[in-house]
Amino acid sequence: MPFLLPGFWQKRRSTGNIMNMIKSWFKQYGNLVLIVLMMIGLTGFLTGGLLLILELNKELPQTNREVLYFNQLTGFGQNAKMSVNPIAVMVENATEIRPQFGLGAASVVYEALVEGGITRFMAVYDYRDQVEKIGPVRSARPYFLDWAAEYQPAFFHVGGSPQALEAINGYSIIDINEMGVNEIYFSRGSRQEWPHNVYTGASLWQDISDLKNRQITFKSWRFKPAEEIYCPPAGQKIIIDFSYGNYQVRWDYDCITGRYLRINGGSEHLDEAGRQLTSEKVIIQFVKSWLIDTERLGLQTVGQGKAIIFQNGRVAEGGWQKAAEGSRTEFLNTTGETVEFLPGKTWIEVVPPLTNISY
Repeated sequence: MPFLLPGFWQKRRSTGNIMNMIKSWFKQYGNLVLIVLMMIGLTGFLTGGLLLILELNKELPQTNREVLYFNQLTGFGQNAKMSVNPIAVMVENATEIRPQFGLGAASVVYEALVEGGITRFMAVYDYRDQVEKIGPVRSARPYFLDWAAEYQPAFFHVGGSPQALEAINGYSIIDINEMGVNEIYFSRGSRQEWPHNVYTGASLWQDISDLKNRQITFKSWRFKPAEEIYCPPAGQKIIIDFSYGNYQVRWDYDCITGRYLRINGGSEHLDEAGRQLTSEKVIIQFVKSWLIDTERLGLQTVGQGKAIIFQNGRVAEGGWQKAAEGSRTEFLNTTGETVEFLPGKTWIEVVPPLTNISY
């Protein structure tokens, strides 16, 4: 019967001739066959190993086959597997101290009301972030402690409300209070009078021995890169009326960069270098509020409520839930599934239920 081999004409041959031909062919091409088989086996081994690494280490493969780890705060890829070592700083937002220092470098920012219709920020960084100056640093409130504990951070503040100072030792945080022995980890500025002239920064927190080489594990949000930047036909503006005009917040979506641009009190919210603050996503979290006393405000942190998520020019209504103090606040869509966020900065606007919101 006919038998075809490379380099030979098809002919009728005896069984012996066929065997001789096979031996001759393998003698000529055998090494090549072995190399091909080894490559197939090695490819399967590497593929299986890569999938295992991705599962265990939550790495992000790129199109050029380079494997990156992701930053738990931002969702961005990074070249080495490094545990995030969170730093949380209370930052003031009184009109007379603007612009602030260091807000633009934060990975996550929480904004919520304190007293008198004024809002305050809690900015979250990584220990390795080289942020020269952050502030003015101000006092803590109990609800900021609940959000901070989700990251197990070093928590920088200048005193706090009686309720916050009483509760702070019960949280999984490292308390760095300027009003005490930790004053050396803060600096004084000349732009304002005390208490509006207190700052911190990377050079100060990196001197704290307890913070070096910490291995922190916290529950990260889920991240998923956008396939392309979406541009809404009518644009997108988010308006949040926290109280009166100086504390109205507006976010304008920029179709070119895919980021939201922040306007604070009717003016572009700039940092100390004149750069407008931006974020890849804005979350509005509705929470119950009440008066603790004649001065202090209480805000809900545990339980569930409504949330609106803005990212990539799109809006999604959903909800939030937090099982207990210290557990992670999760954001859900209308079907109860966990929201996947775009990599980048996150700005969480925490508001009472009757706050006027338009978008």
